[in-house]
Amino acid sequence: AVTTIEFDLPSSAHVRLVVYDMLGHRVADLIDRFMEARRHRTLFQADELSSGIYFYYLQAGPFRSVRKMTLIK
Repeated sequence: AVTTIEFDLPSSAHVRLVVYDMLGHRVADLIDRFMEARRHRTLFQADELSSGIYFYYLQAGPFRSVRKMTLIK
């Protein structure tokens, strides 16, 4: 299972994108680097994960966001 996560950076910043399971365990580190201001896309390969609810945490400079996603296999 593969999904695309998209986000816009209004200004260049250090970006972290991490996926967690329902219990708060980190299951994937997708991004941890400086990125330029623009729209970005990253692929999340979830082949080894089971179906369920997951959360992805995005931090870009002072901005932080958590979004929920459902993985169905």
